[in-house]
Amino acid sequence: MPQTLGMTIIRNSRLRGAVVTAGVASVLLTACGPSGDELATRRADMRACAEPTAARLGQAGVQRYIAARNPKPVRFLNPISTDSAVPASAMAYLNATGPTYLFPPAEEQQAIVRAKLTEAGSWTTLLVAFHGVERVSEREAEIRFSGAYVGGAEDGDAAPREAVRFVCSGGEWALPTAPSADSSAVPVPRGA
Repeated sequence: MPQTLGMTIIRNSRLRGAVVTAGVASVLLTACGPSGDELATRRADMRACAEPTAARLGQAGVQRYIAARNPKPVRFLNPISTDSAVPASAMAYLNATGPTYLFPPAEEQQAIVRAKLTEAGSWTTLLVAFHGVERVSEREAEIRFSGAYVGGAEDGDAAPREAVRFVCSGGEWALPTAPSADSSAVPVPRGA
């Protein structure tokens, strides 16, 4: 069989047509398909995320929740000894952001904390309550918070119960990169 430049000449017209068709299809797929970098990014985005936990979502979740509050709190209370105590990762963020106090469930102990807050000054203080983490879908999870202002002019005003949504991207839980002005926290239906 004659050879030219290391290639076999195909004499069968049907086989030659199939080879040409396959070659054209290969060129079109290569030209129209995603680049190697795009494919690598898509593969990374499809990696599964670990189970969402308060430890994983707490810090970024409470940061987003606090940022949406008006008036902006400068000190924080954590409702200890309850199922609403914020997770350690969220507590670390609160401590780094402003003075953070433990707020006990007993009213007589709360009175002591309130007196210390008053003595320290009339700063906007928010009691932050944690309401759990839930995997909403394969690629979405949320962490829920609520709050109440304690002391000062806002005493007793509620901060809404909201869910901060996360997306699974590259095998990691992340906040959406471009939230709209009001989509940073998704309201949670009552009773959830």
